[in-house]
This record gives sequence, structure tokens and C-alpha cells, in this order.
Amino acid sequence: MELQRIEEYEVPSHFTLEEIKARVKGWLDTIIGRDYRLKVLSERNITLTKERHDLKVCGVSCVISCLAPFLLIPLMFGTVQGILIGIGGMILLIGITMAAGIGYYCLKPQRVIFTLRFTDDQPIRVVVSGEGVLIKARGDYENLKSTILRDRDSNDGIGIW
Repeated sequence: MELQRIEEYEVPSHFTLEEIKARVKGWLDTIIGRDYRLKVLSERNITLTKERHDLKVCGVSCVISCLAPFLLIPLMFGTVQGILIGIGGMILLIGITMAAGIGYYCLKPQRVIFTLRFTDDQPIRVVVSGEGVLIKARGDYENLKSTILRDRDSNDGIGIW
């Protein structure tokens, strides 16, 4: 994975660094943010990480395992050898499919990492970089950004305050 610069924006001048951090921590308690883990790299640098497993991988391996007996039934007609080959083939196909599907599901999560760096300037600028499956996490990022930028006196219903 390669770190990509997403954007840089300025927060309103009356926001303090502590208020921005509190907003990020508050966002982590929302439905959208609860899957993310916060890691503080320094006073002005944090990462938000989300790992999500793709359920399609498990679904495909389960479907193939359920279809395996039906695919191998034609081998079972005729001789005793055909029955043994059919049963052995079913066990082998189901075992390989389930092991590969579950292994891939557990070992290859879809990961997204957002790195937020807060500048020393006044007003504070937020430099956002990311890596991983950023397209799938675009809505999460937009919600985080609106939570950070939302003016505390506003009543527009966006964010967590």
C-alpha cells in the first residue's frame, strides 16, 4: 500500500487543537467511526485505521462447498470405484474450498488508514493522507471532515454535536 495525499484544509480560526482532537475522539464514538482505531503518533499527528473483512469471500466458498456434492454426483453412478472417487472428490473439493475461503477471509482484510497531521499555524491546517481501500471509505472520511469542520454554534444536523 502506498500513502496518498487526500487533501489539506483549514479549520475555522477559533478552533483549538484540543477541540479538534475532541471532535475526532467524539467521531470515533459514532456509528460510522466505531470501526476505526485511533493511534497517536505525536501531539500533531494521528492515524485512524479500519480493517474490514470481505464477506463475499466466505459466501463464495460456502456456495461452492454446498454445490460440490451436486457437481460430483455424476461420478458416483456406475461402479464402486465411481462412488469412492465421487465421495473422495467431494471431501477434497469441500476441504480445499473452505480452507482457501476462510484463510483468505481471515488473512486479507480490506484495510484503510487515514493519517491526519495538524500544523502549528493559526488557523490550524489539517493535512490528510490515506492508504488502502480509500474509495470504499470515502463516506467515512467525508463524515469525519464535516465533524471536524462543523461550527459549534451551527444547527445543521451534521456531525455529532
